[in-house]
Amino acid sequence: MSARLALGALIIQQRQGTTDWETVLQITENPYMQYFLGLPGERNRPFITR
Repeated sequence: MSARLALGALIIQQRQGTTDWETVLQITENPYMQYFLGLPGERNRPFITR
């Protein structure tokens, strides 16, 4: 996992006030968050698994 992805996900989690898994689901559903994290293209499935 890249530093940009980890830090970006932490920023999103703190701003939204969500749990780890809720943050992953939000990122999966939101292409703007995916762009913010530097993910290539739009993803329709979780990029992190349990």
